[in-house]
Amino acid sequence: MTAPGSFKMKIDLDNLDLVAKIDRSDMIGAVNHFPDAFKRRTDEMVGELRGGRSGIRSLVLMGMGGSASAGDVVLDWLRDELKIPALVHREPGLPGFVNHGTLFVGISYSGNTSETLKAFRAANSRRAHVIGVGTGGKLSDLCSQLGAPFLEVEPAIAPRAALGQLIVAAASILENLGLVRSAVREMSEVSGELTGLRRQFRAQTPLKRNPAKRLATNLLYHFIVLYSLQRMSSVARRFKNQL
Repeated sequence: MTAPGSFKMKIDLDNLDLVAKIDRSDMIGAVNHFPDAFKRRTDEMVGELRGGRSGIRSLVLMGMGGSASAGDVVLDWLRDELKIPALVHREPGLPGFVNHGTLFVGISYSGNTSETLKAFRAANSRRAHVIGVGTGGKLSDLCSQLGAPFLEVEPAIAPRAALGQLIVAAASILENLGLVRSAVREMSEVSGELTGLRRQFRAQTPLKRNPAKRLATNLLYHFIVLYSLQRMSSVARRFKNQL
């Protein structure tokens, strides 16, 4: 379905000066750096979490917006390997099953998301195993007060541009607690794959050799409907939200 009206603005995606004027926050640059998030040494980042999965019988990844997207990707990716029930939670109230046997990972890029902070406090009051992920803020302070681990991720130009860092942090927690075994190895492989794709998709690659630019051109002025397999639903949701 094409957009109503006869006026259709055309954008030359090979005109980098024009693109830069439109993309003032440099989201293209953030996408270009996405593979780099998977190169970070996760053993240093999560060393303090080692200690095994003793007593953990359920998993909740809590977040809002882009922070929740990281949880979606991690569970779609690692669900077959997890041997405990797991879900991504997007509400300040807690599911009824959260208790002392739950691993509750609060993901907030800014560290100041009110819903995540409220749920984090509630999970702690139910004696759940709580861990925070973000760039700092109130969540970092709360973890310090509670004596809970906090994984600090590198800042990005915007929360939605921090997806890679948040995926790495959440997946590394699961592996270092013994809930999965393949995450760190697969993230290393993903880094290489994404670095190769970056050469095809970068802004400097002309449209005729750039699948991303051709797709963008074909989608312009059309009503877009996405379908996906269950295991790819997080990717479809993220794609929808970014359009």
